[in-house]
Amino acid sequence: MALTLTWLSIPLWITSGVLGVMLVRRQRIARESGAFACAVRGHPRLRARARREWHWGYGRWASDVFVFQTSFAVYHGCVTPIASVDVLGIRPALSGEVGRLGTTPVVARMLTASGDLIEVAACSQDRRRLAGPSGEYGVRAGASATTTPHD
Repeated sequence: MALTLTWLSIPLWITSGVLGVMLVRRQRIARESGAFACAVRGHPRLRARARREWHWGYGRWASDVFVFQTSFAVYHGCVTPIASVDVLGIRPALSGEVGRLGTTPVVARMLTASGDLIEVAACSQDRRRLAGPSGEYGVRAGASATTTPHD
């Protein structure tokens, strides 16, 4: 009996340790400066099947680079240089299109520097953060929403 409990307690300690690290990492990601809850669809670094599905996590901007990290990220997130954000095309999400982002999420389309088109959804309160570093609605559709060009 004691041997069985010993063998069970080792995996339990390891599991609880890994879970603790993941929860601490999630809190750290969520509290980073400029971070907002969002969902991403169509990102080139996601699995091929998963590109059609929404992935929830946290996004933030670092100049003209969009950084997306999943909620329980143990690894570094997806760092994506963005060529343009369709600021005028930020639209309300369709009913049932994306969940877990409040009652009125909005969706923005972004063109990456490599030419891929991704969609990012966030709650309506984070609309300016979603628009990029400038956060202005006066930027033309298809024009870069960044303040400095990407090298």
